[in-house]
Amino acid sequence: SWYVDKKEEQVRIDPALARLYGTSPARAAAELKAAVKGIPVTAMRLRGFLDIPILVEYADRDIHSPSQLKEIYISSKFGPVPLRSLADVHAEIDQPFITRERLRNTIDITGVNRAHTIAQVAGMAAKRIRKIPIPGGYRIDMSGTISNMKTGKQEMGRALRIGLVLLYLLLLAMFKSFRHPVTIMAAIPLAVAGAMWGLLLFDKPMCKPATMGLILLGGTIVNNSILLLDFILEAREQGVPRREAIIQSVRLRIRPILMTTVSTIVGLTPLVFEMAVGLERMSPLGVVAAMGLAVGTFMTLIVIPVVYSGMDSLAVGTRKALRFLAGKEAASPTE
Repeated sequence: SWYVDKKEEQVRIDPALARLYGTSPARAAAELKAAVKGIPVTAMRLRGFLDIPILVEYADRDIHSPSQLKEIYISSKFGPVPLRSLADVHAEIDQPFITRERLRNTIDITGVNRAHTIAQVAGMAAKRIRKIPIPGGYRIDMSGTISNMKTGKQEMGRALRIGLVLLYLLLLAMFKSFRHPVTIMAAIPLAVAGAMWGLLLFDKPMCKPATMGLILLGGTIVNNSILLLDFILEAREQGVPRREAIIQSVRLRIRPILMTTVSTIVGLTPLVFEMAVGLERMSPLGVVAAMGLAVGTFMTLIVIPVVYSGMDSLAVGTRKALRFLAGKEAASPTE
């Protein structure tokens, strides 16, 4: 739609002349269409096949060139008259087609990219577009894949936030505590950091599959924290001191944690290394999940006990402060 280079034959019927000949522009246009394209009169029926329409139209030699359109006969009250008696036929140059989006005329500029990611191409295009002076009434928009990616990222980000809220509510119902879900979910930022390093290491873009991998990672990495925290809480209920409960939880739960993590990473290996045709599109999902699990599991064994100890000390200190303010004797915490 850049160039006005399509030649068209314009037929302009004079309404006054059409009334004089006892016809109308619509009826004359219908007869012209029947002469050029034909009209179906019947169909040839074949057993086992679709019906083949039979058209009646002018012979090819009579409508071979656009100049012969003037000689097509139109019905009138005086009998058949040539089209030139009541219409003007002339050639015009026009656009091949017109594209619109949201009722605005558009010109689409498309291209093929083989060397850069979509985000890189969009960045380079936006940099060039900013240098173009745009006349009044015109606008340049980025559409196509980059627009779909932007919408997809917004939707996936919304899904990620909803997932985190639902995860917190589920942990809140399980542990009946506002601080224990925070301790468990502290593993998610650690896993996300590992996922980002994985994307850099494997040279993968932060795309929609990678965002899906983050959602998968957030629901998987908390399993390790749940195993540790559940053991610590059970040991504390049995009277085990906090420090000893933490040490025993890491010592006794490290084996099942590593077994589940390694088995999951091994299962993601074909996706990470694109071992089948078509997996390259979903490879960022595998990279994010595998690297996030690997780094997040290692960091969980170190950080989660520290976070629990800090949250527990904070809770003990808060209770002591409240008792002091209430005029009660502060009770020493059990270690």
